[in-house]
Amino acid sequence: MGTAIEQRPDPARFRTVVMLRKKEREKLDAMAISEGLSAAEIVRRSISAYDPQREDESIMELAVKTMSQNLKEAIEQVRETRKVIAQTRAQLHAERGVGNGGN
Repeated sequence: MGTAIEQRPDPARFRTVVMLRKKEREKLDAMAISEGLSAAEIVRRSISAYDPQREDESIMELAVKTMSQNLKEAIEQVRETRKVIAQTRAQLHAERGVGNGGN
């Protein structure tokens, strides 16, 4: 009565036919061999890992980072441009100021 019962993972309960392209099937077979798992287990794990909302969030995070970096660069370019404009104005005022009293 003290025998231990081996716990097995929940067995598959449904058979599903999935149509794959040749390259997809080759990739699935290679993954199964590489991982030492069945193709079905690779598919089950892939389904469990798939989360489109997480993918959307990752894309949004990347977009925000990119926009932030672009904004920083744009602000720096505006600052540099304003410096050039100020220098040009000062130079023009200096050139005009000598001959017309600063107007």
